[in-house]
Amino acid sequence: MASEPRIGFVCAIGWEQPLIDELTSIAPGAAAAAAAPGLVTARRVPALMRCDTVFARNRLPDIVRISADGARDLARLAGEAADAMLDSVAMNWTAGFTTPDAWTCESEIYADIHARASLLSDLFDERMRTYRKRATERRRPWKEIAETGRGIVVTGLLTKKDELWLSVAQLGRDAAGIPVPAPWPSPDVLLEFDPIAPCRSYYKLEEAWLEAGSAPKRGQTCVDIGAAPGGWTWSALRRGARVTAVDAADLDRRVAAEKNCEHRRDNGYEYMPEKAVDWLLCDMIVRPMATIGLVERWLEAGMCRGFVVNVKFRGKDPSSILNAIEKLGKRFALDRLRVKHLFHDRNEITLICPPDAGGRESKRRR
Repeated sequence: MASEPRIGFVCAIGWEQPLIDELTSIAPGAAAAAAAPGLVTARRVPALMRCDTVFARNRLPDIVRISADGARDLARLAGEAADAMLDSVAMNWTAGFTTPDAWTCESEIYADIHARASLLSDLFDERMRTYRKRATERRRPWKEIAETGRGIVVTGLLTKKDELWLSVAQLGRDAAGIPVPAPWPSPDVLLEFDPIAPCRSYYKLEEAWLEAGSAPKRGQTCVDIGAAPGGWTWSALRRGARVTAVDAADLDRRVAAEKNCEHRRDNGYEYMPEKAVDWLLCDMIVRPMATIGLVERWLEAGMCRGFVVNVKFRGKDPSSILNAIEKLGKRFALDRLRVKHLFHDRNEITLICPPDAGGRESKRRR
């Protein structure tokens, strides 16, 4: 049994309400609601089809709810739902079945049905090989679909033992140019493990580079505020950038030993370089409005061409913080500013604005 199609949004477990609030502000009549932990669905209204959202980590067009008592029946119904598009559109395709917590870092809320999701994937594959051999010939790994930017993505999210949410959609892009729906099974698979990275926050910045479609280049300059132990500094250094790491605490010795790293034991909140840099990086644990104020001062002084800045919520209502960020973007004409609750973010969001993304010129340059 299948429900009427809606549009699905995958978010971090526990962040369903902020996502619902965000979708409602974009499209008040979309009736956004939590379908399960980590999954919000809404009516298919035009305003939600391509919008760039803060809290959604994946968008699933035409998602339907399928229910059946047995895993084999779920797999059969999923296959039947996919057949129409796979038969009518002669494109390569990929498929993945998992649980919504695959999109939440270190979450095990669906641990009791992880094995069933894996079984469902195997049964779907078996059904396609047996009854849909021609379609199976066009099946490709998700990496190939992602690289070509063309194909059909079949996504299954198991939310209960007998409940599957299924999306079958052609790969497109949202307003920020991000693939929709994402062909990969989790954002985590996009990042390579780095044994030298001194802390977990390194992966937060690595993910931000992917979202930005831009990263420091060899010879560019960065200032990392609140750098210790050096995760963000290391991320920029390994790309050939020159980094001024500002923190009273010690850096990891391997990071501090890099020739392109200058460690300044200054107050990060008060520090300002003598001349403008390409990237301002900041992951300080301070009040959210203090972080936004820091960015505002740097932009007003024309001291950075681009930035990646993490803003901690620290118990504050996300909407008030997002409103302040929106005002910041408008004031400085930051046309490509993106605000994301990244896979590696916890009670925080990340502001991403690549160089040459708009904004006022430095007063010193004028």
